[in-house]
Amino acid sequence: MSFGRSVRRMGARLHLGRVPLVAVVSAPRSGSTLLIRILDSHSELAAPCEIGVPTVFPKGDEKYPLVVEKWKQICDYYEVDPGRSERDPYVLFRAILEREGKRVLVLKDPRASLYIGSLDRYDPRYVHLVRDARSVASSRMFSDPANGFERWRTYHRSVLAFDTHGRGPFRIRHEDLIANPEREMRALLASLGLPFEDAMLEFGRFEHADDRMRLWSGRSPAESPLQRDLGHSIRRSDAPIWPDSVLSLYARLPEVRELNESFGYR
Repeated sequence: MSFGRSVRRMGARLHLGRVPLVAVVSAPRSGSTLLIRILDSHSELAAPCEIGVPTVFPKGDEKYPLVVEKWKQICDYYEVDPGRSERDPYVLFRAILEREGKRVLVLKDPRASLYIGSLDRYDPRYVHLVRDARSVASSRMFSDPANGFERWRTYHRSVLAFDTHGRGPFRIRHEDLIANPEREMRALLASLGLPFEDAMLEFGRFEHADDRMRLWSGRSPAESPLQRDLGHSIRRSDAPIWPDSVLSLYARLPEVRELNESFGYR
């Protein structure tokens, strides 16, 4: 049975248990916020915000308190008891789908890519988003490009090492999404058995719960200094110009270069 058909069959009985899930896995600064905003504009997909599921993260992870804090904010918005939903995340999952009037929930938190084995207990379909390692390392998020390269390598190695039992992820490159969004979204949705909808590419026409929850340090995503491409639609960008410091370091990181080239970057 295709994912799309299973979605339609499950749509009438969401209250009975599991719900159809898609998980976007990626390194930080790869365009995952833009991707879920596009997906959230589909009539069957709910991708309201970055959702880090506390049960996926070990309590020793330094980001675990932040994951729990945001989980509570999301629960408050959807009027769900945080304790109950932390024990059974499907409580929140179902509440989101009911309020958004959608059939499929999209989970996205780049850090979950490090714990994909725990994420897999929720049986999602995976979308593996990649971006050129040099662009990631050039992000203002990283004061040291070496940290950006290392996190990029670690996150993608974690995804590639995980055995998805024949349910290999659909891979999409951020650069291809920017250059030809309709082609890339058609391919992604076809892999999920869902129809493409033209309006998705004008995601600014839709309301997104993330703008009201303000999970980005009290801001909406578009107000964050880390976001430049969350206007009303996808903006085409020029070829990246990487700093000499990034290029020099990249030349000395053969493992990063090899993995980057395996994704088609030269």
